Amino acid sequence: MDSTGDISIISNEDYQFYKRSKIINLISASCSEDDLFLKSKKIYDDNKIKFIYDHVLKVTHEKQQILLRNGLILNYDYLLIASGGSPIMLPWKGVDLEGVNTLYRLDDAKKVVKQVFNAKRVVVIGGGSIAMKALSNFKKIGLDISIIEKAWIFRYYSFIIQNS
Repeated sequence: MDSTGDISIISNEDYQFYKRSKIINLISASCSEDDLFLKSKKIYDDNKIKFIYDHVLKVTHEKQQILLRNGLILNYDYLLIASGGSPIMLPWKGVDLEGVNTLYRLDDAKKVVKQVFNAKRVVVIGGGSIAMKALSNFKKIGLDISIIEKAWIFRYYSFIIQNS
């Protein structure tokens, strides 16, 4: 790393970088929250990386500036935008009810963990890799599982899960 330059990481999550693909493992306690973080917080200090919990409102390329929600303006020489994705919220009645969750962020997983241990049954909508990992973890803790998926591949995964 450049020992003279400054690095700032801006995130709308109040966590330094973690393994998003592993958050599902919190459900079956096959990992701890600490296991999710790639490097200790010490790496940020050792490399003078500033972590900012905020949201970028505007990038002014001509001035090489970023405006944050809190009003702070940051200047930059180089800018990397790694915004990631977000879960699709289905336009269905009831998706805002207690017990209906997405599973994309660490806080989502924490919420699911709290709710799942009082549940007997879970419904998973989707058949992607996160959903399949969720099914496996829900199965580990003994939940009855239903899945809603439009892809034919579900038949294969259903067979695997039922026979595991």
